[in-house]
Amino acid sequence: MKKIITFIAILLFAAKAFAGTYYVSPDGTAPWPSCTNSSSPCSLATANANAIAGDTILLRGGTYTLSGGNGIAPAHSGTLANKITYAAAPGEIPIITQSGTSSYGLLINVNYIIVDGITFQDIYAWIYMQYSASYNEIKNCVFKSTSQATAAGVGVFMMGCTCPTKDCWLTHNWFHHNTFSKKFSGNPCGEATDIMKIGCAPGSGYGPDESNYNTVENNYFEYAAHALFDQFGRFTVFKNNVLHNEPWMTGCTSSTKVIPNGIPTYENPAYNGKFGHRCVQVTDGYSRDATYVLVEGNRIGHAGVNPNNAGPSNLDLAAPKNIVRYNFLYNGMQSGIFIKYAGATGYPGRGGMENRIYNNTIYHHGYGFDWVNNWINNGFWRSGQGITQYTSGANSNNVIKNNLLYDNHDGDICWLRSSIGCSPSSVDIVTNNWMTTNGDPKFVNPDLSNTSSSILPDLSLQASSGAINGGTYLTTAVGAGTNSTTLVVTDALYFQDGTWGSLLARNVTHFPDWIAIGTVGNVVKISSINYTTKTITLASAKTWSNGASIWLYKKSDGVQVLYGTAPDMGAYEYSGATSLPPPPRQ
Repeated sequence: MKKIITFIAILLFAAKAFAGTYYVSPDGTAPWPSCTNSSSPCSLATANANAIAGDTILLRGGTYTLSGGNGIAPAHSGTLANKITYAAAPGEIPIITQSGTSSYGLLINVNYIIVDGITFQDIYAWIYMQYSASYNEIKNCVFKSTSQATAAGVGVFMMGCTCPTKDCWLTHNWFHHNTFSKKFSGNPCGEATDIMKIGCAPGSGYGPDESNYNTVENNYFEYAAHALFDQFGRFTVFKNNVLHNEPWMTGCTSSTKVIPNGIPTYENPAYNGKFGHRCVQVTDGYSRDATYVLVEGNRIGHAGVNPNNAGPSNLDLAAPKNIVRYNFLYNGMQSGIFIKYAGATGYPGRGGMENRIYNNTIYHHGYGFDWVNNWINNGFWRSGQGITQYTSGANSNNVIKNNLLYDNHDGDICWLRSSIGCSPSSVDIVTNNWMTTNGDPKFVNPDLSNTSSSILPDLSLQASSGAINGGTYLTTAVGAGTNSTTLVVTDALYFQDGTWGSLLARNVTHFPDWIAIGTVGNVVKISSINYTTKTITLASAKTWSNGASIWLYKKSDGVQVLYGTAPDMGAYEYSGATSLPPPPRQ
């Protein structure tokens, strides 16, 4: 046994010993591995071909112009312990761009790659990931197009469905602290382009697309011709991002069946003649029972009118069994949340069914564009509502609870079918939400004038807000427990156990939920969840009575969301109320 251990140790030492730091530059010509000095760099292509596990490639400042081929395109994988890192040289700004070709700024077909601090500008596709590309980390990068003419092609496409074999999905990738700006289809009225798309729609190849367990967090997104973010995978974590997509596209006219004369006009004349689109969509299309996507803590705003239909929703839910919580949604020209295709005949999937939508703040939707006089087909599509459900099939059973909705032009929570107006949804479970009829919730600063702001509107609550401590419990215990770690509940889908999203982010930025059982002070971390049996395994033993109320105490980023006697309504938890002592370490 000692010989085996010694042999493994030698191998690990050898792997680290051969790892090195290498420099590249736009005009580098040094051979590999002679480019270990910043004054004698090699080319990016040379580094791509030769870098192995543990190597760090430092890109010197300047412009890397692709006249054919691709930018960063590693030929080899790293390992979990020894990744391959491409990073900006300290204090320098490398920019990867293209000249007249349809290039990929970052092409990844391998695993365990880190890309840190690089600018990708005016490239057909900023990132293209395929063929089982997994466990890659993209951080602190800038992805941008400086004009519509250079913005054609999906920005970030994680495409597992075109693999040469069936099961080569893209999993456990981690995108964080990046900026993504402006992606356009190339067709002035086209809607084919997303800034980031995970997975493929039905009919694109093998399916269902199981590009699962990816994390997208703490990024800034703006301006896309279709959606800033869309996804077809499962167990995706999309949280703490900032997004806006107000009218920005020029040179486009809509078909006359949609907008009279094809040219939109807005209350803000600076938008006249321009189009935008939705911000976020969660999609299935494969008739799966659940997609288990966590949408949490995002600032999603300013969705604009798109060319060919009424698509300016801040968030479209077109997939089943997801958690949408603690998001701020504001100033979309259509809906805050649009629940799509739920049970719809002919749609290749279950659509937006059985989602848990709770503790979101949804403010000021349906303004800025005169839908009645400027939208020809204003029956089905027109919606200036906070949460809109459209279904043509069976009950969708979405649970809508503890949300704060205020000042939405055509109603707060509505079941939209073929007529204009707001009537209560008969296909969902809607309970204990703050509505406009409850009065002013007293936001700190609801200023909407700066669409690119990461902090405004400030929809946190003033101390005098009636929404403080107005929330109710999420679920209840089925049966009593005495010093037990097994908790059966009436509904477990409100919670996640820390196994969603990329393995790279787990216990770094992503953690299991904590819950309070019976009383707001009886708190505990979740160890695991069985959604089929509705059983939550606790990290430490607790005691509770049958029917005990259960609240969320900490969400997935570890932030406490329960202060005082009850949770607040909406996405902001006012911590100035009497707080509980911190929970014991576990």
